[in-house]
Amino acid sequence: MYPITSIFGEIDKVHTVAHNGIDLAMTNGTLILSFTSGVVERISDEGDRGLGKAVWIRLADGYHVVFGHLSDVLVRVGDHVGIRSVIGQSGNTGYSTRPHLHIGILSPNGHWIDPSRYVAIDQMQNPSVIYGMGNWSDHLVSGWFNQLGDSIGRGLQHVAISLFHFLDGNMPEIAVTALVIGGFLKMIGSRTWAPRMFVVGGVGIAWVILL
Repeated sequence: MYPITSIFGEIDKVHTVAHNGIDLAMTNGTLILSFTSGVVERISDEGDRGLGKAVWIRLADGYHVVFGHLSDVLVRVGDHVGIRSVIGQSGNTGYSTRPHLHIGILSPNGHWIDPSRYVAIDQMQNPSVIYGMGNWSDHLVSGWFNQLGDSIGRGLQHVAISLFHFLDGNMPEIAVTALVIGGFLKMIGSRTWAPRMFVVGGVGIAWVILL
């Protein structure tokens, strides 16, 4: 369990004004998974002030969820995230005294609300809930990275996300190139590689249309 170290509305020596979210204690570099679905609307970095590195997700009902004090952000503005999507890694950035995760929820009218009114707190506190649900691929991939928990696991995560972003940004060119090469190979009589290049081109076109 990730213990709650600061509740909503709390005022103490760290929070001189009412705390606008909840804080969960966790070690630096813990993978943060979304507990809801939405679109990444903003990624902010306030340095050693405020929330430090933070991800802002817009939900379908107009609410926003913010994950703050991250050490690393693993999404981009415009990304669609779902339940158990990797958002980033916990950290100690911003105005923070120790590694933890800040979770805030902003209502459509611009007011911070108590996260416990919007989502079950134990869903955010309990790693077994976050990692132990979903289909087999979600469970397998999340389980691998959760169990590795070291530089190798985080490196693989970076590579996978970077590869997806590269393919997503360059797929039209990849598809066209594959089709051109396939046509050339067919002209010179290739019966093995020409069909394969057409398949690659077809997959690329489907990617562009569907994603």
